[in-house]
Amino acid sequence: MIAGSGKVVRSAVMVNDSPSPITLYSIDVIEADKSLQRLDQGCAADMELKPDESCPVTLVWTPTDAGFISTALSIRHSGPSGFAVIPVRGVAKAGTG
Repeated sequence: MIAGSGKVVRSAVMVNDSPSPITLYSIDVIEADKSLQRLDQGCAADMELKPDESCPVTLVWTPTDAGFISTALSIRHSGPSGFAVIPVRGVAKAGTG
């Protein structure tokens, strides 16, 4: 993500590629920065995804200062691997504050 002086919105898609339904247990930003938030829509805890179903996870980054962000989105689920981790990286050229 690259932010000028505004917010950046990005989505990732969680896809159940297993032959059985899975349940999402939790969706968290690891070491969350208050300028990075997950929108309360799409994927949710306790949601079941049937085989080949998917749901979006949307993050909004509104940096207050110039600088970097480096964290990850963690999705725990009942599937074979038990979790998915999506890296989140960004550079803010200027803040909004």
